[in-house]
Amino acid sequence: MKAILFVGFGGFIGAVSRYLTSGIVTRFVQHGFPWGTLVVNFLGCILLGIFTGFILEKNVSWPLHEFFVIGVLGGFTTFSAFGLETFQMLKTGALETAAVYVVISLATGVTAIGIGLLLSRNLIN
Repeated sequence: MKAILFVGFGGFIGAVSRYLTSGIVTRFVQHGFPWGTLVVNFLGCILLGIFTGFILEKNVSWPLHEFFVIGVLGGFTTFSAFGLETFQMLKTGALETAAVYVVISLATGVTAIGIGLLLSRNLIN
């Protein structure tokens, strides 16, 4: 139960941080390109990389991992997890697997959005 509270509280912080960060970025740049989302994803990846380095060096305890990685960064962006998994594949030389993962992730994500929009139109009408 304690782990769920760590994840939940971290998720709240991450989601609010994403909302605020994206809003600030969007106010200061031109519209027409999702700069807010791009910046959030970039920052999330940097933070996950830093934290992963600390985990490897310092053997960080699980409650902190659950709070920060799963909660805060999971609420901030799941793109950071995608980036880390892809990086780990590239690091181990699994270039083809990484390429397939990237293509499938992007294609299925965009396709799923389209399917969801079509389903919602059918459910609404």
